[in-house]
Amino acid sequence: MGHDWKIVETLDPTCTENGQLKQVCTRCSAEQTVPDANAPAQGHQYVDNVCLFCKQPGFTLIQPSGSGSSSDPYQLSCAEHLYWLADLVNSGNNNIPYAVLTEDIVVNENLLQSLQFDENGNVLNGNQFATWTPIGTRENPLILEKIDGQGHTISGLYFNDAAAYNVGLFGHSLQGTIENLHIRDSYLNASQCVGGVCGYMVDGKMIECSFDGMINGSDTVGGLCGLAGGVDFTSCSNVGTISAFEYVGAISGSTSGIVQNCYYLEGCNGANTSLNAYGESKTAEEFKDGSVCTLLGGHPYYDENGFCVYCDTGYQQPVRNAAGQYEISSAGELYWFASQVNTQNASAKAVLTADITVNPDLLQSLQFDAEGNVTNGSDFTAWTPIGTSSRVYQGTFDGQGHTISGLYFNDKTQEFIGLFGYAQGTIQNIHVADSYFNGKECVGGVCGLIYQGGTMTHCSFSGTVSGVDAVGGVVGQSYRGAVSGCSNVGTVSCSGRNSVGGILGFVWHGTVRDSYYLEGCNGAGTEFTSTQGTGTSKTAEEFRNGDVCTALGYHAYYTADGFCGYCDAYQAAVQNEAGTYEISNAGQLYWFADKVNNDNETYGSANAVLTGDITVNEGVLTADGQLAEDTSKFRAWTPIGTKYDNTSTVVPYNGVFDGQGYTISGLYCNKNVMYGGLFGYLGSGTITNVCVTDMYIQTAEGHSGLCAYMQNGTISNVRLTNARLLVEENGGLGWSGLCAYAEDGTISNAHVSDTYIMVAGNSAGGICGRMEKGTISDCSSAATVAAEENWSHITLVGGICGATDSGKIVNCYSVGKLAEVNNGICSNMGEGASAINCYYLSETEESDASCGGTAKSAAAFASGEVAYLLQDDRTATVWGQVIGTDAFPMPGSARVYQITHYAGCNNTSPSTNSYSNLKKANTFGAHAYVNSKCKYCGMFEDGIGAKLAGYTLTLNGRIGVNFHIELDQSIANDPVTYMLFTLPDGTFRQIYVDDATTTEINGVTYHVFTVEMAAKEMTTQITAQICNGRQQGELYTFTVAEYADYILANTEKYSPETAALAQALLNYGTHAKAYFDGETLEATEEMNRVTADTLADAVPTISGELPEGITYYGSSLLLESGTVVRHYFRVADSADVSAYGFTGNKGKYYYMDQEAVPGTVNQNCVIGGYVLSYDSMCYVRSVLASADAPDNLKQVVTALYLYNQAAIAYQQNPVS
Repeated sequence: MGHDWKIVETLDPTCTENGQLKQVCTRCSAEQTVPDANAPAQGHQYVDNVCLFCKQPGFTLIQPSGSGSSSDPYQLSCAEHLYWLADLVNSGNNNIPYAVLTEDIVVNENLLQSLQFDENGNVLNGNQFATWTPIGTRENPLILEKIDGQGHTISGLYFNDAAAYNVGLFGHSLQGTIENLHIRDSYLNASQCVGGVCGYMVDGKMIECSFDGMINGSDTVGGLCGLAGGVDFTSCSNVGTISAFEYVGAISGSTSGIVQNCYYLEGCNGANTSLNAYGESKTAEEFKDGSVCTLLGGHPYYDENGFCVYCDTGYQQPVRNAAGQYEISSAGELYWFASQVNTQNASAKAVLTADITVNPDLLQSLQFDAEGNVTNGSDFTAWTPIGTSSRVYQGTFDGQGHTISGLYFNDKTQEFIGLFGYAQGTIQNIHVADSYFNGKECVGGVCGLIYQGGTMTHCSFSGTVSGVDAVGGVVGQSYRGAVSGCSNVGTVSCSGRNSVGGILGFVWHGTVRDSYYLEGCNGAGTEFTSTQGTGTSKTAEEFRNGDVCTALGYHAYYTADGFCGYCDAYQAAVQNEAGTYEISNAGQLYWFADKVNNDNETYGSANAVLTGDITVNEGVLTADGQLAEDTSKFRAWTPIGTKYDNTSTVVPYNGVFDGQGYTISGLYCNKNVMYGGLFGYLGSGTITNVCVTDMYIQTAEGHSGLCAYMQNGTISNVRLTNARLLVEENGGLGWSGLCAYAEDGTISNAHVSDTYIMVAGNSAGGICGRMEKGTISDCSSAATVAAEENWSHITLVGGICGATDSGKIVNCYSVGKLAEVNNGICSNMGEGASAINCYYLSETEESDASCGGTAKSAAAFASGEVAYLLQDDRTATVWGQVIGTDAFPMPGSARVYQITHYAGCNNTSPSTNSYSNLKKANTFGAHAYVNSKCKYCGMFEDGIGAKLAGYTLTLNGRIGVNFHIELDQSIANDPVTYMLFTLPDGTFRQIYVDDATTTEINGVTYHVFTVEMAAKEMTTQITAQICNGRQQGELYTFTVAEYADYILANTEKYSPETAALAQALLNYGTHAKAYFDGETLEATEEMNRVTADTLADAVPTISGELPEGITYYGSSLLLESGTVVRHYFRVADSADVSAYGFTGNKGKYYYMDQEAVPGTVNQNCVIGGYVLSYDSMCYVRSVLASADAPDNLKQVVTALYLYNQAAIAYQQNPVS
């Protein structure tokens, strides 16, 4: 009998190992753990760069563009690309001819700063970082032609395995060139062959590479490469820390190649570490002052602001466009341009392509002593003005409206100070902000001196300017120069009280037109002089209300929020090549709303995209969701699209507004509109991919939502969180929700959380207050939806929708707090409305059909059940949930799988469900056997597929045992299935299923396996077992005597002839066994009445003659399973007996067996023309007539006679 295994526990697969099934045998309690074929290793699945299962940081593999050829190299731009490359190479696809870095790549941010160590130097918090997998292994080394970092950096590599070898960005590399690549802020701890760029490199080149980080190992450890066989190093450097015991080098641990022009920081070796002689040691000062960079032939790499990471004098060179202009987008590039002008090319042209900050929050950070002197100037990067008296700037510099902030200059002995020092060229469209200039003479916020023919237009300044003479807010002095359209709201101070002004300090035969400064901007003790017109004073109100901007003819500059720094006008959004407006700040958002609302014919269908997060106001709502106490400084919002009060004039938005996943926060709209929201009136337009947070919308009447009113538009993939939507009393005509009112249209994948929605009016819902028709799908609400407490009318409040006439709500859920009895999915559903596959939070789980949806408990939501139901067997993941972390389903999160746990062996048994982020097989319990057969699957308890239905005896004279077996169809159809009998004499007999007879009773087919046995064995046990060569079924045991005893004990169930036959059978078997055991029993009274005379008719007869050479010798009786009469004949040597069918022979004596079944007529023995009629009773008579026969033989043949008589009687009336 085989084991019957029951699964008692499923062990989840891990990221790298298959799942396991823990099983226990229901019969013997044996245990085993086997692989779960339905739960393979999951692989890491990353959400926000953290694996769902092992919680280890890491990255999803993403294939970069490119094919790896020289003309189309792999373009590596992110950590996902690096990990993809490592996986590709290490799995055997290791021939990667060409790859380039196109961006700086960060694996772990601020790694070295974040590492924590114990007293022995072991990392304590390594599980917080993504572990790096070096590219190339000993088995699959990287084979390359060239990898070009193009000056980019890879930072944050973390590897910590003290037993590993071949560790670096690259593990094992063959041939090729690695160049212009820099590794920084990285930690590599291994055993042997450890290097910052490559662990083990053979026959290649490493050019202009550098390392800055920590490397630990036992031996063959280097800053750039651990072991380098035939590798040449050129112009490489290392300022990292190296620690090992032997074969240690700041450039390479061991190399047989050439090391030329390579340098490392003095003292970079860790404790107890001696460096080899590869490369040249340099001091920290030599790195800082630029000496090393000069030797290297350039600056190895730059930080994000464009400054060399080694020295104070290295600046990133800007790109030069087709017009010959340097495109400046960083502080380093600005410093490079200043150096270029001051030392080489005074006529260089440039344009700003971005706002630039040199020292953040400069004016706020400055500290002064009692005399006004800066005390913390060393904290800031000092500025060197563009253009000097010996190299006057003569080019064109166009700021393109951008701002340069945080410039710091503080030297009272210097002249010609400002963004520009001495200029004769063209300077235009620049705003200098949050800057500090303190010099001697010719000090200005934008330029110290505009020289003969030089011009400055549309420039402005806000900051601090001070000096001794010729000090101006924009220009210190103009000598035959022209200044126009400039402005200043900064502070101007002059200690010499001479030649000082709000725009210019001193003008000599130059011109100043249309330029304005803030009244009172002169510093303490400073009186402005008037020399040939130095600008016009304007009050703060004139700057604020737009008068100055009108006078200037343009908006002087826009703040980072996109509002004019003077008059608060909105910065215009810029159209891209597709004609879509790109909105990156609040001012542009306001500009877009203003255009849609006031020039709807032109802009009503304009498309727009967000290109960054936008904050309008900070702290609109408090931590508990209430409106901030002080709202006086909040900027009021006017929604995009509207319907004017008391008119039929509609100003709808019909374009596509794509937030591209960005967030708008801080919208504040308080009773100033009827249609309140980010959008007031959406026509046929689309709102998609945007999150709105920290929003307060209150309307005195009408509609309040993210979108107040929708005609037949589309709202998709939007989030509303931390908002407050209110509608005050309005005669019962108020609606509120993410979309307050929808005539028609679709709302999909919209989600509301941490939001309070209240209406004194018609209806409110988490997603839609009222929808006449349309569809709401895959939405969720965790909002509090309420009706005004003192409101006299009925307000319909629903978790998803307040009311709908014929709308369709599909795959949605609500877990928010709703007003009293109005709960569920929708408070009021019209005749044509429906809610399909929707769920709402209710601890009772008693669904209310009137409000749509199905109630689910918090536990059901947390388990992942609802996420699974909402996903609804769709292929693409729409709903997911990180089980154990998320309390409710989340859109697009980790997929949830249902595991069904069946109480029995198959899916017809009772079951329960659980849910997991792992795809696992359903579990099954044990078989539930009823009468040895499982009630669920029909499996038989014996474990192979067989069930013993019962026994019968062959009661026709033979002693045969019949086993009636019900077989599983698969076993019955298997031709190798057989019944194995073990007989009392120890011999075996196989009866194959195809040789068994079958019978059908009540629709069930039974196979009948029959084995015959000797009379002497009727009281001895026989065994039977179904086998198929692979398994063995239950072992059955049986004795003939037990069955006969059963008949005799239950004679009322059988005919008298059957009972008499059973009795005779028992008597025959008892005396047969006694005879063969050499025993003599006491004969029964019935036996004593039988004599030879009783069988007077049992006389043999002979007819015919035996063939020549054959002589009859005698007959005997064999008492085996059947009764056999054996006739012996003596055969002469010359006789041929092959044609007579003898059964066998013993020497010259041949015999012929004839079955003598009790109760039947024996066949004759025929040899040629010779016929012998001699049955078993003839033998009985001869024994009884013999004076020499022993008593026990006489007893057994007498019992045989009685058995024969009973069989005859039974056959005449065979009723059981």
